[in-house]
Amino acid sequence: MTQEHNLATVCLIDDERHDYQPFLDALSHLGIQAVHVRGTDLETTPRQHFRNVRLVFTDLHLGNYGSEKTHASHTASVFLKTISPEHGPLRVVVWSKYADQRVPLSEFASPPEDDQPDLADLFINEVTSTDHRFKEIAQFSRMSKPLRADRPSFGWGNQLENEILRFLPHFRLLQQSRVLIRSQLGQGDIWMAITEAIFGVMCARNDESFLLSDAVDVASSVSCDILEVIAVLSQLTKPSSAVLRFVFESSLTGNDVTTEEFSRTLASWWRRNEMSDEQWSRWSESVIIKWLFADTKSAGGEDE
Repeated sequence: MTQEHNLATVCLIDDERHDYQPFLDALSHLGIQAVHVRGTDLETTPRQHFRNVRLVFTDLHLGNYGSEKTHASHTASVFLKTISPEHGPLRVVVWSKYADQRVPLSEFASPPEDDQPDLADLFINEVTSTDHRFKEIAQFSRMSKPLRADRPSFGWGNQLENEILRFLPHFRLLQQSRVLIRSQLGQGDIWMAITEAIFGVMCARNDESFLLSDAVDVASSVSCDILEVIAVLSQLTKPSSAVLRFVFESSLTGNDVTTEEFSRTLASWWRRNEMSDEQWSRWSESVIIKWLFADTKSAGGEDE
């Protein structure tokens, strides 16, 4: 696996050139680094997970495997060999002409829990039942994939870009952040990888937050020092940057803890000895440190 592949935050799983090439061209035109997996054969899938991927677009018919149930099972196997369950959150977008196709009941040994699941549901169930961690870290969505005959002769690339951007709601802000980080920290690929990984985490999470614990995960997935992740966060949080804002939140009440309250409580323990070590430990453990986008308090993704 190349370093470029290891740093990619977007993955496309698709086996038909007339489908995947326009998609990859659209990603390239947007300046988004992506990795492509054809997935027709499990033997040719990557030997290691892509640790930094936070957004996956996947087809459901990879090769010719006969029954719909077998197609869903094969695609799930490719996904599980490709995407790490240890690095979340994750956004998974089903991009298939057959996503809504009902699976014949004759393909089931016993009646399914759903009346008659469609192919996308079958794929999702296969992934989450095989590795339960994906239930916790992954959001699943769908994106329209018209048949070739239904695609416009001109402008389909632009349509693809617009559809892709639905799942990258802060893409323009990411572009600005790339320029900012290059000017402040240099041209190194690692700074871009960290920046994109931070945005990937935030855009994959419902409340669009980045937790302090995520910094450890990003450092691991990008293969850098955690202080380098903190350096990028610091640049993005500066008042002059206005990209992110830094907040404290009480895990007990869900309310924000102001900087003044945090500083005052810290001083009560550290300077004035008005709090015992046990009291401080109990209070500080209830405070969640996180970053949000500066222009919003909370914004969800484009769920179905």
